[in-house]
Amino acid sequence: MTKLYLVRHGQTDSNACGIYQGQTNSPLSSLGHKQAQLLAKEIVHQELVIDKLYSSPAGRAQQTAEYVSNAIGKEVILDSGLQEINLGNWEGYTWEQICEDYPDASCTYHENWWTFDGHGGEYLYAVPLEDTSRCSAYFRRGEKYVHPCFKAVFLLEMRDIEGKE
Repeated sequence: MTKLYLVRHGQTDSNACGIYQGQTNSPLSSLGHKQAQLLAKEIVHQELVIDKLYSSPAGRAQQTAEYVSNAIGKEVILDSGLQEINLGNWEGYTWEQICEDYPDASCTYHENWWTFDGHGGEYLYAVPLEDTSRCSAYFRRGEKYVHPCFKAVFLLEMRDIEGKE
């Protein structure tokens, strides 16, 4: 039976400060390292059988995966297709800065965040199903796997597995 364990990467300093990261590479904070260690310990404690461990090459996801890797003795498989979406001009900004520098775009963002592209980057549902097919391909193989990932990737993977447009 296939099992998919989607886990959020540990906290970064950018997360703690409310900075939008997107594809910006940011390492785990001290708390993020502790969270990743606790995740790895919990996977061992729960005696989860993991066949594969996938991660995006983003520092925060890869660092989180390394803790799990060390705990379960599985190599981290890096896959650039599991990267977070590009947030364009908003990467590196807090919401307050976005509202100040992009007032019109920030006003409409929450009304249609899933199709919003006013930041010059990607929007969540612009990513075609075929670009997220890695997860469903892994799923069809019958593997039990862990993937430390990002909020947008969670949503895209669930859309892909469920086959929804």
